[in-house]
Amino acid sequence: MAAHQEVPDYGRGWAAVVLSERLDAATAAGIERELKLLPGDDPRLILEVSRLEDLDDHEYETLVSLADAVRERGGRMAVAGARGGTLRALTRPGLRGRLALFATVAEAVLDLDDGSAPGGSPA
Repeated sequence: MAAHQEVPDYGRGWAAVVLSERLDAATAAGIERELKLLPGDDPRLILEVSRLEDLDDHEYETLVSLADAVRERGGRMAVAGARGGTLRALTRPGLRGRLALFATVAEAVLDLDDGSAPGGSPA
């Protein structure tokens, strides 16, 4: 018989966003709107970024701002699927401890649900 695992409480306010090509101002504004629609005071936001080739300085600052906005609401943000130039950008010192990096969305969901401290597991 398989071991019992608890199912994450998705009712508390989760959003998962798949980014492709660029993280431009319009995309960031859409993510911020979605964040405001999440109920409760502990939202969870996962950004899947495997389709991004790189992050420029503006996109990097946008991610920092999103992470700060989630944290200000008592929530947690994670990034899944980062590789190449995107992964290098996300491992800059300015983001350490501000958001968690994971290889997959599934890993991010499990970590964000268990209440671990922000910064989680490296991708």
